Amino acid sequence: MKVFITISNYQRIVCGSRISKEWLKYLQFYNDLINNKCIMDSNILESIITASQYTYSPLVKKESHEFINTSKTPSYHFYDDCQFLLSDFTGMHLPDVINLQGIEKIIEFQEWFKNNRNKLDNIDEFNHIFFEKWGFEFDLIRTIYENSGITSFENDSLIELEGKINKLLSEYCHESSSDLINLLQKYYKIIWNTSSRKEDLVLNRLGFQVCTRCKSQKEINECVKEREDKEAEKHKQIMKKYKLLKDLGCIK
Repeated sequence: MKVFITISNYQRIVCGSRISKEWLKYLQFYNDLINNKCIMDSNILESIITASQYTYSPLVKKESHEFINTSKTPSYHFYDDCQFLLSDFTGMHLPDVINLQGIEKIIEFQEWFKNNRNKLDNIDEFNHIFFEKWGFEFDLIRTIYENSGITSFENDSLIELEGKINKLLSEYCHESSSDLINLLQKYYKIIWNTSSRKEDLVLNRLGFQVCTRCKSQKEINECVKEREDKEAEKHKQIMKKYKLLKDLGCIK
């Protein structure tokens, strides 16, 4: 399944560790490749190693104490025009007086702000409750970071990848070698630094979650399609009966 993530989040999961030939032999498909009579050329394995200059590594969540807004779990998106995917990041800076009081005060301030930020629509009211709580005037400093751009990502599960690989191994011919190499490279890049259930999608294994906005839109689209398919089938059956009645002479 093709999904979309920001380039900056993609760069966070790319790891520089290189796949070794010694490691390959412990993996599921190694013996299939060696014993497959159709694959006489060892360049298949060499191509996997040579082209695999990087692997994927799970996200490491780092809390920034520079901003009021706390780190969120990155999302992947079903639609490349999703507003959340295309938006810039606006960082709201922590006041220096809070930063100097240490991590406990920072967390308390971030939590308070999250629970009260809806009051920013009435800035006078917000300033009043802010001063009552913290004892100094509120001065919100924002920094806007431009969106890094988007990239597509094939978000399969390991089970789906294994199925595609096994199919190519059973039907192997020289013309399909590039497809086999690409799938094997992806497979090894994923399991090199990750451990999870095989049915989990790649980006879920790496620490992403599905965008709630995209998920809701996808569910709506699927419901609409299901209803349209039912209507189309109903119309098809009506037309079939109409034709039958017409052929029987019941309808002129």
